[in-house]
Amino acid sequence: MDEGFPLPTPSKDPQRYIGDPRLKEDGGILGFVEIDPAKYESKAVKFNLTMSQNLLTAIDKFIATHPGYKNRSQFLAELARERIIS
Repeated sequence: MDEGFPLPTPSKDPQRYIGDPRLKEDGGILGFVEIDPAKYESKAVKFNLTMSQNLLTAIDKFIATHPGYKNRSQFLAELARERIIS
């Protein structure tokens, strides 16, 4: 809550905020700050995951051709973060 107003749900689309009346009050300014949520997460926990061999092979091939991903765990964690946060 900000001065009695509920904070809007985060969005990557700045057009979503243009009509917000709080921006018009006192010459409000719209600013965006991107935060990497991975820096604020707790310790990694190991767990078992079951999926089809075909899907696992496809993930491995994708990771092999995208050097931004170090391993399956990083790939799956980033995919989950993207789906949950957006």
